[in-house]
Amino acid sequence: MSRKTSGPDQLCTKTEVQLALTPEQDGMPWPVEKFLHELQVPSAELEIQNEELRHALAELEKSRDCYMDLYDFAPVGYLTLTSEALIAEVNLTGATLLGIERKELLLRHFTHFIADDYSNHWNHFFLSVLQRDERQDCELVLQRSNGPLFSCPSGLLT
Repeated sequence: MSRKTSGPDQLCTKTEVQLALTPEQDGMPWPVEKFLHELQVPSAELEIQNEELRHALAELEKSRDCYMDLYDFAPVGYLTLTSEALIAEVNLTGATLLGIERKELLLRHFTHFIADDYSNHWNHFFLSVLQRDERQDCELVLQRSNGPLFSCPSGLLT
């Protein structure tokens, strides 16, 4: 059984053979200046696009950092919930209100913080939020980790 290999060396050799068989134009197999220009133009275009992308990335990172600061240091508590009501994100004020470190809140079920008397109200409200694509508001009573209850107006947007 014969084994066919086609590595970079073999490809280079095939290319050299094919170029040697190509009829010459003005003593050269191809116009080098034109070939060089054809390579330089896309290369320059790619460098310009790369620089534009780097600039856009820097602007996006700056904007993201600004909004992260606004979210994290807002004077009200913000929580981002998954469709299963797990806490995906929480700002510093939200963590302080609930009395638990931010990292310990992540992926905890939000219903653990709802006062027993409001659990049915929350369930109906959250189901409605998931079904409609509009802002909805409700008032909840939440329970801190150390026990005390507090009233909390809630607004959710899907």
